[in-house]
Amino acid sequence: MKYTMRTILFMLLLLMGANVTYAYEDSNDFTIPANTPIPLILDYNISSKKIKKGMEVEFKVAQDIFIGNNSIPQGTSAIGKVVKATKGKSWGRAGKLSIEIDRLVLANNTPLKLKAPNIEKEGFSKKGSAWTWFWCTILFVPLNVIPPLCIKGENTDIQQGFTFVAYTVEEQTVR
Repeated sequence: MKYTMRTILFMLLLLMGANVTYAYEDSNDFTIPANTPIPLILDYNISSKKIKKGMEVEFKVAQDIFIGNNSIPQGTSAIGKVVKATKGKSWGRAGKLSIEIDRLVLANNTPLKLKAPNIEKEGFSKKGSAWTWFWCTILFVPLNVIPPLCIKGENTDIQQGFTFVAYTVEEQTVR
């Protein structure tokens, strides 16, 4: 009888251990609800002079985001895409830059769609100076339009530390 009691006790302990393991595996899964705010920060400077349309820009999660007992850690990568990038041009036209946020890349390389308004920035325009030069040269020195061509608008920069908030598009379970 002692032998059977030990076997039964062993089997119960074994079954309890299997349940604990199963519950532990479930606790690693968590659901990120739709419209969860994700604060993002830029780690480096971006200039309209150097970046091209279609290039990817990497942002980082600015702080830990707690969802229940789990979290999205600070420093998790978020990817955006350059939608528009133009340098400052002649006749005082300013440089322009527009970035669209795309996705958050979680630790297990699971993409999580994000939405936010496009980040748009425009440099300083010098069109007024160019046109002033143009009209002055036409009135006083005919056919001298070279100075307005030399006046360039400024490029635009998005500085390191630029912070904004993006939101998750849909609910997603993460392992």
